[in-house]
This record gives sequence, C-alpha cells and structure tokens, in this order.
Amino acid sequence: MKSWISVWMSILLGIQLLAAQTNGDIYEQLSKAKEEGLSVRLELVSGSGYRGSIESLNTEEVTLNTADGVFTFSISKINEVIIIYPNRRSSGWYKNPADYRLFITQSGKMAEPKGIYYQNTYIFFSNFTIGIADNFSANLGFSTVPGIGIDNQLFNIGGKLQVFETNHIALSANGTYYTFPDESEGVGTLFGTATFTQDVFSATLGTGFAFGTEGSSDPLFIVGGQLRTSERFGLLTETLFIPDGAGEVYPLFFLGGRFIGRKTVFDLGFLTSNEFDALIPFLTASIKLN
Repeated sequence: MKSWISVWMSILLGIQLLAAQTNGDIYEQLSKAKEEGLSVRLELVSGSGYRGSIESLNTEEVTLNTADGVFTFSISKINEVIIIYPNRRSSGWYKNPADYRLFITQSGKMAEPKGIYYQNTYIFFSNFTIGIADNFSANLGFSTVPGIGIDNQLFNIGGKLQVFETNHIALSANGTYYTFPDESEGVGTLFGTATFTQDVFSATLGTGFAFGTEGSSDPLFIVGGQLRTSERFGLLTETLFIPDGAGEVYPLFFLGGRFIGRKTVFDLGFLTSNEFDALIPFLTASIKLN
C-alpha cells in the first residue's frame, strides 16, 4: 500500500503540468462565442475573472469590451472560457468544482479532465480525484488518524467511467476497493449513477452493491439533488437506502448547503436516520488544485 501512495503522488505531479485548457481549446471557445455574438467570461491564470463581449480576436490575443472598459488579454494567460447564454439563469457563473459528487457518493457527472481535486472529511479522511480524460477519473483515499501508524489506516482506490452524456443527462459507473486494519481481504463496491440537470437544478439516482470473499451485498440505493440558488451557494441533499442483509432497508439522510468558490467547496450539513434520534454535523471541504 505504501508503494501505491508513491505511484499516485507521481501521477498527481505529472497531471498537474497538463491542467489548464490548451491555447487551442481557448481560441476555439472564443471563436464560437464571437461567431454566435455571445458574451464570455474569462478566467485568467492569475485567478481574475472578466466578463464582456469580444471586440476582436486572433490566435495570440483577444480584446474584450467589459463594464469597466476595453481590455486585451493574451490567449496564453487565459485559463478558461465560459460562454454566456442569455436564456440560462446560471450562464456566466463559474463552474461548481464539486458537481461530480454529492455529500459522500458520486453523481453521474465527471470531474474536469486533467483536474486534480483534494477532499477532506472530518479532518482525518482525505481523498484525491484526478480527471484522467473526458470520461474517466481515478481516486485515492486514506485516513490519517494520529497515533495508530500507517498500517492501521483505511485506504481506498478506484475509478469512474462515464458511459453516456447529453446536455441534461449524465450516466456513469464507478468502482472502489477498500482495505481495513486487521483485515487480510478488502471490500469492493460497484455503483451506477444517473444525473439529470436542468439549469441550476440536478437530481441523482444510483444503485450499487459491495462484494468481498463472502459474496455480495443486497443493492444499496442513492437519491440526491443539488439546487444552486446563487453563484456561491446551493442546497444539497442525499439519501442512502442501506440493506442490512436480512431483508430490511435503513435510510441515511444528509441535508445541508454547499458553499461554492471558483476552486473551493465547503459542504456543511447534517446526517440523521430513523435508527438514531439525533442530527450529526457533517463537514466536507474540497479544493481544485489546478
């Protein structure tokens, strides 16, 4: 397992060098917006953002007419182009860096290609997600509970494949393998998730099962949704219907809010179940590293 950590950290560093859209991708998006007479939002490498209409464009630079004046930008200094469609409420908003997941499970959407994401839950649980391609991402997770040594930590490794995508529907399959302290054999999970998106709202349905040396579990079901009420905030819900192996199903409810930045996301909510009479705070923080 220690060798896996070295391999994955090498992959992280390698993909970091390929993170942003290429100059060709940037120029293609700008050309499309100019031809269709649409405004754009430019996210620069420096982190600044500008919104306006395109005055002129060539392969080296673009001139943008903004509310603060006319500015010229080098294509090589632009990290991302967002085309603004007037009939879409969220058009021009920066992308939600965590729309590929709910609180703890995956949505049908994918992480950004060549993007690297770090997620931390309850301080001691970390996860890296890497967008390998448009339709494939990989992840590595581990715990860092102090005082128990690396051999007693939890580890997981997995991947996610998108099998279908349109403007409104995204369907993906993901598998993960988990190792546990004092267990010679790990446990694997396989899930399929579908997400329907309409402007600022998305709904996710999923199902899957766990498997190990003793066979497979009964199916687990996922129902979740996101409602982005503004550029910086959204409502988030997730319910897991967990089988107990004896024919009973127990729901686990998550409900809260998602605070959305250009590269950072904080999910703050509560989890509860009909099995315990309490609301347990739940906090996850994630950051897009490039």
